Amino acid sequence: MKQTLRSKGGLCPKPKPMIHLFYKLFLTLIVVLVSCVCSRAQVSASSPEAGPAAGAVEGIKPLKIGDTIPDALWNLPLQMVKAGQEGSTTVTLNDYKGKLIILDFWATWCGSCIKSLDKLNTLQDDLLKDLFLLPVSKEKGNKVRAFLEKKRWHLPSVIDGDILTALFPHRTVPHVVWINKGKVEAITDSRYTNEEFIRDFLNGKGIVENKFELLHFNKDKPDVLNLEGVRPLVVSVLTDHINGAPSYISFTPNRDTSSVFLINTSIVNMLKTVFSTDTVQLLVSDSLARAINYTARENGPDRSTQDWEEYSKSYTLRVSKALSKDQLWQLAQQDLAKFLNLYYGISIQLQREEISRSGIKEKTGREKKVLLVRETLKN
Repeated sequence: MKQTLRSKGGLCPKPKPMIHLFYKLFLTLIVVLVSCVCSRAQVSASSPEAGPAAGAVEGIKPLKIGDTIPDALWNLPLQMVKAGQEGSTTVTLNDYKGKLIILDFWATWCGSCIKSLDKLNTLQDDLLKDLFLLPVSKEKGNKVRAFLEKKRWHLPSVIDGDILTALFPHRTVPHVVWINKGKVEAITDSRYTNEEFIRDFLNGKGIVENKFELLHFNKDKPDVLNLEGVRPLVVSVLTDHINGAPSYISFTPNRDTSSVFLINTSIVNMLKTVFSTDTVQLLVSDSLARAINYTARENGPDRSTQDWEEYSKSYTLRVSKALSKDQLWQLAQQDLAKFLNLYYGISIQLQREEISRSGIKEKTGREKKVLLVRETLKN
């Protein structure tokens, strides 16, 4: 696709020698200024491997859907490379104002980007009057040009696209920005960059599902429980004492979200609750017994408070499903048994013993549940 710099009156006239000198100096100054801004840009790669997404080149406010394109972006010189063409050319979005402008952020390693651009390579010529399709890469010119030549694409591509990336931040590519009638009309992935949909869009029929990304998602510490748009299906957590929270037990079966909360209580009390028994036999060392059953120690109120803060734990189980009481308790039993074996090195065994009448050996026909807690590992 042949790119030509235009002025409001059409093609730029050939400048006279002195004017030509000033013209070259002016363009050089613009390129230097833009290069300086790019060199200062602290923008992460727009890829699945990136850290926090490109949030900003200093002083640049990201644009979102519905925003009007500022004059600075319309007139921003963009460096482009093209297959078979040495060096780079400069273009501005203002040269194509009035058309549907599609900025397709891509990378040479991105398979879905390549598949999409393969299809779009000839579309620009077919819709020349209505469409300006501009691939944008953060990669260097030589690498992008070599790739365009390898693929035999005649589409040009913006290179070193840090400023555009800062204006339209993203974590993954393809990332497609649709600019129509002077505004950001949509931001999508590549599912809509095909001839049929683009023609429908130009005819006012296109309806898109905008791309949603968590720009500040930290892949090293993904706090998934607090992420917007994420619905936890099962949450199971065992923590230390929660400062500032009271000690309480809450149990909610048969709801859209069934839950168990055992907050700031002893491990033994948790086991009594979920196994529905008052009898727990501890076959463990004294130090471990103190850690999991601090309420058995009677050293005065001050010591008792200190033990509560030091040894109490909190357990939370939430399931996004209506569970019966028995189902919820069984899940909590399995869960706690797993946690306690992993953390304390103890095993849990539930036994049933027949109840005798007081003072005689006669059986009553009734049973009681006895929970045996054994130490299996020396911590």
